[in-house]
Amino acid sequence: MHDRGTALTFDATRSPATWPIWTVGVGAGVLLGVLIAVEPRWTVLAAAGGIVGALVLWKPYLGFLLVVASIPLDVAGTISVTGSFAAVSVTKAIAAITVLSAALHALLRRNAPDVSRWVQPQTLLAALFLAATCVAATVHPGPDSAAEIGRLAVIVVFMVVTVHFVDRPRRLVHVALVLAATATLVAAHSLVQRVLGGATLSEEWAAQAGAVLDVGEEAIGEMLRTTGTFSHPAWLGLFISLCVPLTLYAAWTAATRRVLLLALAALLIQTLGVLSTYSRMSYLGTALAVALFAWGRRLGPLLVMLAALAAAVSVPALPEELRARVASIAKYQESSSSLTRIGQQLAGWNMIRANPLSGIGPGNFEHQALEYGRQVPETYRVEPIGAHNMYIEVAAELGVPGLLVVLALLAVCWRDARRLRREARASGDVRAALLWECVGIALLVFAFSALFVHAQYRKEWWLL
Repeated sequence: MHDRGTALTFDATRSPATWPIWTVGVGAGVLLGVLIAVEPRWTVLAAAGGIVGALVLWKPYLGFLLVVASIPLDVAGTISVTGSFAAVSVTKAIAAITVLSAALHALLRRNAPDVSRWVQPQTLLAALFLAATCVAATVHPGPDSAAEIGRLAVIVVFMVVTVHFVDRPRRLVHVALVLAATATLVAAHSLVQRVLGGATLSEEWAAQAGAVLDVGEEAIGEMLRTTGTFSHPAWLGLFISLCVPLTLYAAWTAATRRVLLLALAALLIQTLGVLSTYSRMSYLGTALAVALFAWGRRLGPLLVMLAALAAAVSVPALPEELRARVASIAKYQESSSSLTRIGQQLAGWNMIRANPLSGIGPGNFEHQALEYGRQVPETYRVEPIGAHNMYIEVAAELGVPGLLVVLALLAVCWRDARRLRREARASGDVRAALLWECVGIALLVFAFSALFVHAQYRKEWWLL
């Protein structure tokens, strides 16, 4: 949302040239993920490196789309060296090469970069958030402080590279389509996990299963909640729900019946993928995305009636565990996972009251949750895990100033989305207005979902 132009013209979806560009980005990302997942040997890495190198040297922008397409592989695709604890995620490895290609791209153009494009409220607030994290780590260092600073530093660089490459309206459409296609592929992978039953619990997920699940998965050892290529079902559900508005944009602006059918099929796969996560946060986020989109199309009451009818027909056919999971949204006081999350957030409030300015330090919430949880009523169980609320965890770890920076960043992005939508409408560019509206919806879905999950270091929303 860094573009300060006025009338933006989004004619890319009408041009056949758009599709090969973003298809190459998605396809290369998928191929890279498959190569890493099959066998992370040096020969496979060399082939994967060749793909990345060819893209970023041939057209650096396609290398950037490859980074976007590889976001879900940040956990599943880890490049490690045998006998060593060193490991680099696929996204970070590609991002490093893409940063170098961006620098090469700027040199080859032989013109001075427009620094003003990087000096925007969003990038300044992101830098301020990084600074607040460093200050909190200095005052209250912890075992994970350096890792948290490193993650945030990578994200800030990611923002700068995004500003460099997304410099025209057509490229914004490409990024939206890459995200929509990638979410569909990840959702399909999640459904394959469920059908084949060959998925395994990651260490992170197994450690938290007992605290966040009511349906007994940790007891029976079955993968009732799928994770796709993520380490946790919540991350999978969050990613898909953020991409639903962008997929709706592709469906609504489809120029041909074939494209419309593909977009609708993608929406169906994404919906099934969200259901497969058993993530109540993702259920609510996806419903919010669809409702806001329908409201903007003046389809609100009609859509509510159709959704109610579809739910009444389909609920009896849903698995018993899924029905219980949905019902637990209304019966949160009887849900063990909901009571645990309330306990985590009450412990977070204790941290904020004790350290309102400097916080307890980045990465220290999990380590100190039990200590601050001693003052929490026994009705709520406190575990050594995250807050399940981004706002509380940021305020607890960085202090209230850190929370204010995050809120300001969300507010500035929302303001720009509304402004650009309004300007596009005034100029008569309906497609541009709809895309900015869908980006704004995705931002609202994240802001809402962040009430239920600590997602301050997720790359998806920083890309938004």
